[in-house]
Amino acid sequence: MLMAGLYDHATINGQSLWTFSIVTTDACPDFNWLHDRQPVILSTQEALETWLDPSTQSWTPALTKLVQPYSDQDHPLEWCVCLVFRVINYQLITVLKLSGSERSRQSGDRIPVLY
Repeated sequence: MLMAGLYDHATINGQSLWTFSIVTTDACPDFNWLHDRQPVILSTQEALETWLDPSTQSWTPALTKLVQPYSDQDHPLEWCVCLVFRVINYQLITVLKLSGSERSRQSGDRIPVLY
C-alpha cells in the first residue's frame, strides 16, 4: 500500500535533518467509526505518478482528486484491530478481530507472539 507523503531537508547548526509526514484526509465510511482521518492512499500507478510528478509546482485539480477518502470498491481496505485476551511467552494469544463494519470476535483467531 502506497501512501502520499511530504518530505524536506534542512541543515541546522551544521547538522543534516530530514523530516517527513504522511498526508491524511477524512476517513472513508468504513473507517470513520475508528478515527476521523486516514492516510491518503495512492492505489494506482497513475495516482503514484501524479503525486510524484516533479513538474507540478502548484496545487492542481488532479492532486485534489488524490486526497479524497479511499473509495475503490474493487479493492476495499481490509484491517484488523486486535484485543489481547491472554499472553504467555512464545505462545499464541487470542485476539478480537474486527473487519469492515463488523465488530464480532472470530472464533479461534490466534496470532503468534514473539518477544
